[in-house]
Amino acid sequence: GEVAYYIGCLAVICDPLTFAQRHFARHKSAIVSLALHPHKVLVATADNGPVPTIFVWNSITLKPAAAIQRGLAGAGVTLMSFSNDGDSLVIITNHPWHALVLLHWASGNVLVTANGTFDAVTASATSPFTNHDNVDVATVGHESLVLWHAQKDTSQSASSDKPRWELGSNEVPRLSAKIKTLPLLSVSFVGYRRTAVGAADGGIYIFKEG
Repeated sequence: GEVAYYIGCLAVICDPLTFAQRHFARHKSAIVSLALHPHKVLVATADNGPVPTIFVWNSITLKPAAAIQRGLAGAGVTLMSFSNDGDSLVIITNHPWHALVLLHWASGNVLVTANGTFDAVTASATSPFTNHDNVDVATVGHESLVLWHAQKDTSQSASSDKPRWELGSNEVPRLSAKIKTLPLLSVSFVGYRRTAVGAADGGIYIFKEG
């Protein structure tokens, strides 16, 4: 296997055994976020330019598949992840309300967006347990755990060319006084709408919605 990481404006693909490297060098500003496509070939990287640019590129050929700026003016990218089917990018911005943006990366079209919490987002994850018409996202911060549900309108009246998406969120309450005051640092889906959250005390806590 290979390792993908970034330093400054450069994205690096490195073989940890031979230390051979390949470099993606299209960014003009420092890269601040990286996401790996579910098929493990495409990579998305976002920079912190005045109008941030997201490149989706092939990690083997280093050729870009998309360059996206639409919908990002005035909002830097903090975190990114691909949807389970790989068609969309989930973006968390550094807007004061840490908006969540669901973006069809091949076209650059914003599918749906909504404000998050005022609490700074420290980590996010996209669920691998959803189908093509649904995207579940979890975000955590120093004082919050929020589960997001994006769903495509599949009714007969919906346009097939530009399907409408709906986005809702559900803030999950802390389950005990012990972790109520702990900063949450990492999150991962371990089942359908079930998340494992890493806290500042070194503990891992399991939450289930509903």
